[in-house]
Amino acid sequence: MSNADEHKNVNGAGADGSGSAENVDRIREILFGTQQREFEKKLSRMEERLSTEVNNLREESKKRFDSLQSYLKDELEAVTERIKAEQDERSEKHAQISRELKEFAKQTEKRISHLDEQADKHQRDFRKQILDQGEGLAQEFRRQHQELKSAVDASLEELAGDKASRGALASLFTEMALRLNNEFTIPGADTPGKGETRRQK
Repeated sequence: MSNADEHKNVNGAGADGSGSAENVDRIREILFGTQQREFEKKLSRMEERLSTEVNNLREESKKRFDSLQSYLKDELEAVTERIKAEQDERSEKHAQISRELKEFAKQTEKRISHLDEQADKHQRDFRKQILDQGEGLAQEFRRQHQELKSAVDASLEELAGDKASRGALASLFTEMALRLNNEFTIPGADTPGKGETRRQK
């Protein structure tokens, strides 16, 4: 378009308002049309790329979230299984300890009962031994008492015999003394005279 035509168009636009608006649009299209179209293309490509990246990010985030969720689920299940196993083990240990305590209490009760029986038996045996020893000592005491009594009686009899022997011995000594003095006379015998006695003497 030449300058004359543009001038003509401008003048014509001054005469008609609608034509002026169209001319402004044409001028804007001439001046900025190419840049605007390029800008719109760039903006469209940016939107497409941003949308793609957003979708990719969404997919990646979803994958990571799913992976994290699966990991957390697996870990939670593992922890739950471990806790359950530990609880079962503790329950088993508790039950085992309870059984051992019951068995220990039972064995202790048996031992105490056995010790009581042994103590009673020992006590009965000890009492029997004491009674037997007491009876034996009583019998020994009675035996020794009887022996002592017999010995005393024998001693008394011996003393009584000794007294009789001493009397007989005294009579014998007296008789001998009388015979020595010619004063002893035997009953039923003739009594010699004094002179005869003297001669015999």
